[in-house]
Amino acid sequence: MPNLAEALAQEFEVAPSRILLLRHFKGKLKAIEAAGAEVDEFTLTQPKGTPYDFRAEGKEPVEIVASISDNRVVAVFRIRGLEAEGSNRVITSASFKALDGAMKYPERTVRRFKGSRLKSRWEGGKVTGWTNLRLGVARAGGKLFDSVTVSAPKS
Repeated sequence: MPNLAEALAQEFEVAPSRILLLRHFKGKLKAIEAAGAEVDEFTLTQPKGTPYDFRAEGKEPVEIVASISDNRVVAVFRIRGLEAEGSNRVITSASFKALDGAMKYPERTVRRFKGSRLKSRWEGGKVTGWTNLRLGVARAGGKLFDSVTVSAPKS
């Protein structure tokens, strides 16, 4: 099985250092759907200045995000820049706010990124090697990033 980041880097012709692997914790996608929110908005809206921030200071800007849930690649996005920055209680949709409230997230500064969903041959592929289940993000240079592999989805 290929390394997920390397496979995406080849598929979309970007450096692995411009890829972020984002793992939605178990049950999160169901909660997103139950709140009427979209996985796209949830993926593209991230807390500013955290490891999840696609334009975090001191880090290489992220171009490709692989959204992972229940050990599957659920979506791949190309980040096209910053759309908005502000409070998660202000710049998000009503359904996103409802989800934030249900999850008991505090008010915080977030960044909503412009992004487009890409067709990837790895979407639906089984992800293995995510050994630290408490960690929701993996970037280049970390052991976790290098250990995550993917198998081609069944057609």
